[in-house]
Amino acid sequence: LKPNAILHTVVTNACDEGGCWQLALILFRGMETCLVAPDGLSFNSAGAAACGGEDRWVHALNAFSLVSDFGLLPNRAGRNAAIHTCGNARLWQVSASVFADMPTLELVPDCTSYGSLCSAYE
Repeated sequence: LKPNAILHTVVTNACDEGGCWQLALILFRGMETCLVAPDGLSFNSAGAAACGGEDRWVHALNAFSLVSDFGLLPNRAGRNAAIHTCGNARLWQVSASVFADMPTLELVPDCTSYGSLCSAYE
């Protein structure tokens, strides 16, 4: 089986679902070593793995910040996950900043964006 973005994403999701979020991030970061270019789903999968706990917000933001390094456009799902994670970590300022950047990136906030932002202020 030859490594590709889909295989990496599936394995990353499986690691995350199995509670091995650190391994999921290691696999994501290792995609380049396997000469596999990450795609939008790969980034969302890695970001989601990092978003599972309050103490993981730095990992989540790092995963989402790499999107432009690979010539990909950020998407709303990834931004929403980052807003949610930072809110869970009680970092409402960071959540607000991620939210405020969405229009600059030509992303239109949706109900999830607004809900996650509101929750960050609780």
